[in-house]
Amino acid sequence: MKHRLRIFFTALFSLIFLFSTLGAGFADSAASPKSTQGGVSEKSYTVTLITGDQVLLEIFNDGRQAVTVVPAEREGIQPTYHTRGDGENLYVIPSDVAHYVPEKLDQELFNVTGLVQQGFHDKKTDEIPVMITPVKNTKASEIKVPGLSKVRNFKSVKTVAGSINKKKTKSFGKQLREAKNVNSLSRNNSSDPFAGIEKIWLDQNVEAASDQSVPQTGAPKVWESGYDGSGITVAVLDTGVDDQHPDLKGKVIKSRNFTTSETASDHHGHGTHVAGIIASNGKGDNGKYKGVAPGASILNGKVLGDSGSGQLSWIIAGMEWAAENGAHVINMSLGGNPTDGTDPVSQALNNLTEHYGVLFVVSAGNDGPNKETVGYPGSADAALTVGSVDKSSRLAITSSRGPRINDYAIKPEITAPGVNIVSARAKGTYMGSVVGDHYTQASGTSMASPHVAGAAALMLQKNPNWKPEKLKAALVSTANPASGYTVYQQGAGELDLVRSVNQEVYAQTAALNFGVFKYPHDKATPVTKSVTYANHSNTPVTLSLSLDISHEDGDEIPEEMAQLSANQITIPAKGTAEVDVTINRTLGNYGVYTGYLKATDADEKIVLHTPLGFHKEPEMYSLKVKATARDGKPAGGISFAEVVSVDSLHTTLEGNFDTEGTRVFRVPPGTYSVAGFIYSFDETGLFHQQLAFVSEPEVEVTKDITIELDARRAKRIQVNTTEKNTVAENASMAYFRTTESGAIYYRGVHTLVGLDNELYAAPTKQVSKGEFEYYTGLRLRAPLISMEANGKQKVSLQPRLIFGSSMLEGSYRYPLVYANTGRPEDFAGIDVKGKAVLMKRGPLDFTDQIRNAKEAGAELALIYHDAPGYFQGATYYNVIPGYGLSGEQGETLVELLKEGPVTIEGKGTPASPFLYDLIFPEKNKISDSLDYTINPRSVAVIETDYYAHVTGYEMGEVRHRWRPNEMFSVGLLTRLPAPQHRTEYVMAGDTKWRQRVYGSYPLTAAQEEPVTTYKPGEKLNRSWWKQVVRPGIREAIGDFEGQPNYRKEDTLQLWIAEFDDAQPGQWGDRQSGIDQTAFRYYQNDKLIQEANTAKGTFPMDPKRAKYRLELDTARTAPWWTLSTKTYTTWTFYSERPKNDEVEIIPLLLIDYDIDLDLLNRAPKPSERKGPLTINLTVRHQHGAEKIPIEGVRLWTSYDDGESWKEVKNLKSLGKNKFRGITNEQNPKKTSGYVSLKVEARDRDGNRIEQEIIRAYGLTPRN
Repeated sequence: MKHRLRIFFTALFSLIFLFSTLGAGFADSAASPKSTQGGVSEKSYTVTLITGDQVLLEIFNDGRQAVTVVPAEREGIQPTYHTRGDGENLYVIPSDVAHYVPEKLDQELFNVTGLVQQGFHDKKTDEIPVMITPVKNTKASEIKVPGLSKVRNFKSVKTVAGSINKKKTKSFGKQLREAKNVNSLSRNNSSDPFAGIEKIWLDQNVEAASDQSVPQTGAPKVWESGYDGSGITVAVLDTGVDDQHPDLKGKVIKSRNFTTSETASDHHGHGTHVAGIIASNGKGDNGKYKGVAPGASILNGKVLGDSGSGQLSWIIAGMEWAAENGAHVINMSLGGNPTDGTDPVSQALNNLTEHYGVLFVVSAGNDGPNKETVGYPGSADAALTVGSVDKSSRLAITSSRGPRINDYAIKPEITAPGVNIVSARAKGTYMGSVVGDHYTQASGTSMASPHVAGAAALMLQKNPNWKPEKLKAALVSTANPASGYTVYQQGAGELDLVRSVNQEVYAQTAALNFGVFKYPHDKATPVTKSVTYANHSNTPVTLSLSLDISHEDGDEIPEEMAQLSANQITIPAKGTAEVDVTINRTLGNYGVYTGYLKATDADEKIVLHTPLGFHKEPEMYSLKVKATARDGKPAGGISFAEVVSVDSLHTTLEGNFDTEGTRVFRVPPGTYSVAGFIYSFDETGLFHQQLAFVSEPEVEVTKDITIELDARRAKRIQVNTTEKNTVAENASMAYFRTTESGAIYYRGVHTLVGLDNELYAAPTKQVSKGEFEYYTGLRLRAPLISMEANGKQKVSLQPRLIFGSSMLEGSYRYPLVYANTGRPEDFAGIDVKGKAVLMKRGPLDFTDQIRNAKEAGAELALIYHDAPGYFQGATYYNVIPGYGLSGEQGETLVELLKEGPVTIEGKGTPASPFLYDLIFPEKNKISDSLDYTINPRSVAVIETDYYAHVTGYEMGEVRHRWRPNEMFSVGLLTRLPAPQHRTEYVMAGDTKWRQRVYGSYPLTAAQEEPVTTYKPGEKLNRSWWKQVVRPGIREAIGDFEGQPNYRKEDTLQLWIAEFDDAQPGQWGDRQSGIDQTAFRYYQNDKLIQEANTAKGTFPMDPKRAKYRLELDTARTAPWWTLSTKTYTTWTFYSERPKNDEVEIIPLLLIDYDIDLDLLNRAPKPSERKGPLTINLTVRHQHGAEKIPIEGVRLWTSYDDGESWKEVKNLKSLGKNKFRGITNEQNPKKTSGYVSLKVEARDRDGNRIEQEIIRAYGLTPRN
């Protein structure tokens, strides 16, 4: 039967994914001896966003990821969630604040991967650190942000730092959502909770990014000239400095700790190593490891904690402190992500440089060899940014390269030794490769930067009145460029300290940044920049000038493309002279140009290089996307378009439409995929009614072009099922596009939309280049509610649950009354006690409307839209059910009430008896018809029982899905009433699935299965949370080969799950807050190790030994009354395997099969046939040697383990199966529960002893 697709509430997920492994650094390296085929998640993190929404990120052992979103309680519009990935970072952005990102809200506040990496996930911290920039003319001290604590103001940059407690994020999010509109964050509006705020940033963590190296700079020759840095103070902003190190003792003149670490001392090692490169006196090893400026003094600003990272606010505070306390040079061997220099730290650096006249020397970062990888604060204009070279002056492969993102500015400007540098080692630290008690060897631009900082100190000792820009230009212009590298890789080249100090002529311009020349170029005017040279000698100096510039392909440039105003200049004694460099961009090929302005005297005793670079943008055309929604209006709101290069994926662009429904992209010639996700909205413009995917997957661009994406030509997506009526609680629309070489681009929208929302996709032509796949994914269930109004006539209604409200269950019947917009005065004189009340959406929040109805005595609240169509409503008030109606249905009811009494009746079905998890791929083109039919041959049918311990609680449930080309899945956690039975139809074929069920909504106590596929027509039975729950392992099942516990050489690898239920192949791990677990590891009856869990690696004896594993568990929760305590002991024997083989240890396991009802109780004797039997299967873990089982014993207890009685009739059924008949007792005379104890052993003496307190319940008898 064909059914209209209807979906009952909203939460949209939009996903961009460039196929590479997101967050692969989190993957657990521990693996079983056989491949687990990506079947299990190795790491999971819960992250609370600034809006109060929670995101669970799971990372699988093959790089596959699953994201589960739990929306925060809200009042008003239930949001959609925009999720995108850039290959390394995953962003989850609620739609009700999405219009502020990134202009007003830093997108890093929503970077789930980044928040986890920086330790801001919920297990690590209960606060979100933020930085807030005020608008112009607003003082930082005037900013009042709800929930902000630990406030810190800065002088160098108009920014306030503070923390938001995660428990207050819901309130903070509410205040944020109440900002008036997209511009309100930057208005001084007294009624606006965010008045005067320009931007809110995440206070990110920044990471800490020499015996041959110092001579390599030329420092010893400079020392001979009398310059050793005496009188110069260099600040080291790092992990602290060990001021008792023999090379640094007495050199640290002041220290300050800006971190949460206890002291300013160095417990990491990085800062001491850096300080040693700058100013070590070498006393620890007879002068072998002297620093560049051994006479300099050190200011120790600890801005990075003992873990080697620190927050932006700590770093800015340290920068201000160092500048205020007289630092001449500030070294920052640290950095964050690449920026264009407009970030708060870079702006603070620029301001402090100007105000205090201090030079900041900053490491470029260690993200090479890729271009555009120089991070902040090295991206700041005023920073002297340093790359790294080895002892042979070769650029280190890890040294970050320029240009600076967006504007092609030259970064880094200089290089210095940074590979295998030996320097001071802080006491008790092990950073790098330890070289004796006092030294360690390390590599990176962190080591290169202090070489330049030391050089700056020597230069300042000679020229104490120089300003930072002059000092920077002098060091850069006297550097020595290496052949084979561009200025965007090495700047002016390697530091040449002898030339810097001894030479008397310098350029006063560090770099010629011509930036980006936009296409077209044929009528462009030439661009000129000047370089000033200064002569500090007592005699005039004549310099010959030349330009050495080449194209990125290595070709020489046309002679007239770059010209000098003079080929020779004479600089008077103690004077300056200037030369102009002019670029005629009408000449030359497209692309990147780099090179040097070189200046030399006659005998080349004076040699100066000024780096030069620019980008001549290639042929570019306007690709205008014009989009029309299903209702014929220009596409708007959260509709968006994207353009992807099919040739090489070098261009991926996306953005929302303007008010005319257009978006213009600039692209080079080539083949592109153009796609749009286009929404239709109601009259208010707040609630979307239809969603259409419209695309042109193969567009040739050879000139300016307009592509029309008209949603009116899209086809309705419809599904034929055997069930009479379905609604969708989850829908996905996604596609991927590949190049001919196989590179993949992926984008998806995953949505829970409204009851009458409709999904569409437009047909396309077959692609001829690469591959294209579009799919629709649907999760269908029975309607939550049926409703009919009976008055003078019958009216069928389609109500939509207001998200967060309670639900009707079973049959209901209420008289209906009308209460206008639900204000208190609207209930005056109206009898609503025990009735349903109809209200119109108006000035009140949904919560207030429903609360007012309840306080007036109503049992049911119905709110209809004040415009045609539906709304997606949300409330945090769940005392009585609240449902939304369309504007048309509401007006019909109002008219019906005018004619006489009206009764509302129907049936609520919170627990659907069936569920369809479906996906419909369209390969290489989208068909003209999107009418799909589901039959038993296309799906697997899974009869599923969801067991519970008590009634009145909801479980959380999500089933993630991956297509063959997807490494990433997004799901919205759904509420699952339990207990219940559900028939589930899951699409078979090449789609991978993984279900997770939480014992309590939202994310408490997960039970999960491995990633799997299903066969067409397959019939399965499955249970969740059926007793007996006890410790076990990740079992082999289906495609999943399991995760056995094994021995390799003299190491035992364990991964024992604490809470396995009765379903084979499912497992659950301990949950902090409700579980207490203890593990003890014995060898030959001697306690070797204790831990919270039986997970990790443990030492073993090479000789044959007896091992005992003891695991105790206890769970305390109001919804958990069974398996409250378990005690399991495994005993086995093992010796080192021969020939480096891996041994699957002979752990014994017990499977329990007991006839229980859905509340995990034994049925009454009158409700079953025969006595209650306990069926046991005793076996070894998968992969272990199958040693015959020789003995099994079973005991029961009816007083929670106080006394035990052995089941003497335990009978062997063969194949290691056993059955016992219990001696039942009346539950009124017992605890009401049965506890079990089992002992089993095999022929070789391997044993298991397992005790489960309250293994199952007894059904009360009348």
